[in-house]
Amino acid sequence: MIINYALDYIPIIATVLLATFATLKAIQSPLPVSEVLQWVLVVLGLLATTQLIDRFRVIRSLDLKIDKLSESVNKGDGAKTFFIHHIPNLRERLLDAKSISINGITLSRTTDALWDVFKQQISGGGTVRLLLVDPDHSALEFAALRFQKHQDSVRLRREVKHALDNLESLAELDKNLFQVRLLPFPPAFGIWAIDVGSPKAEIWVELYSFRDLPEPTFQLLPDRDGEWFYFFQKQFDQMWAIGKPWQPLGIEKVTPLS
Repeated sequence: MIINYALDYIPIIATVLLATFATLKAIQSPLPVSEVLQWVLVVLGLLATTQLIDRFRVIRSLDLKIDKLSESVNKGDGAKTFFIHHIPNLRERLLDAKSISINGITLSRTTDALWDVFKQQISGGGTVRLLLVDPDHSALEFAALRFQKHQDSVRLRREVKHALDNLESLAELDKNLFQVRLLPFPPAFGIWAIDVGSPKAEIWVELYSFRDLPEPTFQLLPDRDGEWFYFFQKQFDQMWAIGKPWQPLGIEKVTPLS
């Protein structure tokens, strides 16, 4: 380390000292032109050497950074730098959003916790799209098999109905700004797409575990994640396309699972 500093700064110090010495000597007594030219050439040579060493220092610094980056990629935390254990609290972010699209299995907890956020969104002219599993469809039985807290499709169906009950009053606000669709299958992951199509766009994806926790979650941004951001945006749109539009009056007509 000391040797590196010496190589970096000794030529600079030497150049300054030599230039100072030559200047003082010229002031004290007139110098022949030939001697002045010699001093000038020496100082210029030292300046060139200093510039060359400076370039080497920059290259060495870049090499060290590249080595550290390579080591981080090869021996770093890997998935730990990408996945988190569960979706973070997005309440404040959603309050600032102009569009919200969420899919899940029942969305019972989501509709409990964010009902007022959805209402504010709709009242302010923002859009909300929600996708959950159709309580009338046998797909709910398959969804129940993967749950950790229980594998009871009847209880799961009650959770879906509870979510729909929460959403009934929101559906009366504006049918264009607030839409709910029902899926004929249990999705493999939940998607929270916020402000898609705007500079503030972001997508959160949580992978549904099989009877276990955590449910690995990751964030996607369009500029940073490109292909994968648009892949999960398209996944939501494809699920939305096959979802059955939900009519609030249909809640009361849900029949037991066969």
